[in-house]
Amino acid sequence: MPESILWGADHPFLSIRQRENYSYLHMNRTNGLLVGLLPFRKTDSGYEYLERIEICPAHSMDYEPCAITGGVLPDRTPIQMAIQELKEESGYSGQKEEFIELGTVRPSKQSDTLTYLYAIDVTDKKQGSIDGDGSHYETGAGVRWSDYATILDNKDPLLLVMISRLHAKRG
Repeated sequence: MPESILWGADHPFLSIRQRENYSYLHMNRTNGLLVGLLPFRKTDSGYEYLERIEICPAHSMDYEPCAITGGVLPDRTPIQMAIQELKEESGYSGQKEEFIELGTVRPSKQSDTLTYLYAIDVTDKKQGSIDGDGSHYETGAGVRWSDYATILDNKDPLLLVMISRLHAKRG
């Protein structure tokens, strides 16, 4: 049975689609593609990971820690968007060859979203300004460094997946 669009065919952001009587969300603007980023740094006591602190109205109207994420625009590649999102949401800059590919995940069974995951070591980098993309909920957002124990309490599973995959790659 082919996929059908139940709602939102002309909506700029979301649609509800159905395949084999299973309904799910689709991100129209990015064709269901996202990037997730894990900036990390080495400290005297181990590693720290950069969490984004922002409001996500789907979860809460409070500032909460989450992964740095962004959509993959139709004319861009996932790594190009990772470079852009890193700068916008963390204030750090990075080159393609500095990123560590951590594979992909599908963060929810309720959507067809595919997220490309990357990590980058920013230990020796200088942080610039965090400008965001200008959207309403990125106003006032920021970042904080957290150790692994703190990340375990985070409600965003992307951070834990990225940390696990990063440690598996480093051995």
